[in-house]
Amino acid sequence: MLGDFSSALDDAILNSHEAHQEQMMQLLSDPNRNKQCGHADISSC
Repeated sequence: MLGDFSSALDDAILNSHEAHQEQMMQLLSDPNRNKQCGHADISSC
């Protein structure tokens, strides 16, 4: 288990990046959400 930590960490980082990319593409492709989130406070997205 401990030997897989490095691999698990790499996987977690890559999966987090993929999730962020997906959220970004959804935001950029939806003009209404883009307007809503086009300010500093993104908590309303």
